[in-house]
Amino acid sequence: MSSKGFLIILILTLISATSHARELTDISMDITTDKMGAEAKQEAFDQATEQATQKLTEELLGAEKAAKYWPGIKTKILKNSTRYVLFIKGSPPQAGQGGTHVTVMMRLSTDNLETLLRDEGLLNSGGVRLLPLIEIVDGRGQHYMWWTDASGDPGKSSTPKQDMFKKFHDQLASKFKSKNVYVLDPTSASFRMNVPAAYRLETLRRDDQTLFAQYLKADIVLSGKVAVERAGDGLKLNYDLQLWQAKSGRGVGEVQRMENLTSDNPKVVQALLEQTDKKVMDELATRLGDALASGNLNLNLVKVSIRGTLSYSQQSEFKKLLGQVREIRVLKERLFEPGGVTFEAETQANGQDLAKAVERTKFPQYAVQVDSAQDDSLALSVKALSSSSAQ
Repeated sequence: MSSKGFLIILILTLISATSHARELTDISMDITTDKMGAEAKQEAFDQATEQATQKLTEELLGAEKAAKYWPGIKTKILKNSTRYVLFIKGSPPQAGQGGTHVTVMMRLSTDNLETLLRDEGLLNSGGVRLLPLIEIVDGRGQHYMWWTDASGDPGKSSTPKQDMFKKFHDQLASKFKSKNVYVLDPTSASFRMNVPAAYRLETLRRDDQTLFAQYLKADIVLSGKVAVERAGDGLKLNYDLQLWQAKSGRGVGEVQRMENLTSDNPKVVQALLEQTDKKVMDELATRLGDALASGNLNLNLVKVSIRGTLSYSQQSEFKKLLGQVREIRVLKERLFEPGGVTFEAETQANGQDLAKAVERTKFPQYAVQVDSAQDDSLALSVKALSSSSAQ
């Protein structure tokens, strides 16, 4: 197998799906092979795809890192080439000096290739990771939840509910990319096949969603549904979406929107999705942007157990003082029992760092001692130095 007269021309085009996505890349290659006829064309396609993929991988990873990892990932990446090779066409094979010549023209999505490399762990997400737990309901009332789907790549399927999810996901990923937010990609069959059996449930409780998000190392969850629904004599496209933190479960924002539909025909639904998804994404991006600006993302939940003989008023007073510790964003009661109370603290620190912060803090009228500290828990002994607040 030979390849001579190899030429790559990279032309950045202005046909981006949205203003936030990378421009698509047009490539033309002159491939020479020792095959003939139809075999020559297929050989040219294979060579062009591999060479273009390796070139773009070097641009994304850097030449040194790409050289190190390319031999190990080449087979898997090329197997999924239809995800980033959007178009490929070849000229009729022409016999010439050195073999058969074929000019191959391709259009590739660098964004989609980047997603594959992220899935392989070769690119740091570089920011917040978002898990879309979105239920899709199509015009026939059929439900689609990607985490229960063990079938092939939905990109190769024509079912309306899968197409609706893919359209929604692609718009979401494109919009949030500019916010330094990486949207996990369940449209990949390999991603869905790795979902543990415990989470392959049509109805996931919030506790299960939280554990699932933590399993996938997500920072934010987008849950809810996008549904075609009947309302009176007409049809509606209904968005009911919630953004919340994976670690604490705290809400970041929600979007509810209902649009009129003239028909439940898949093409009509897809056309309306094209129009309304952008408005929905703008609302979601605004709410997430506000949370990012406030520094309230990536908070840990630390269980803070207080032991000591304190009256209810003393417990309330100490809670107020403890809540003023700079590292604690939110403090909530979770369990009252004889001889103590357990709080839940939302904090950017872990239990050990929070213990150090408590030790540095003065609590007027209370003696505070750290008994133990783990990543997710902190135990304190607290004694009131005065009975003045015991009334």
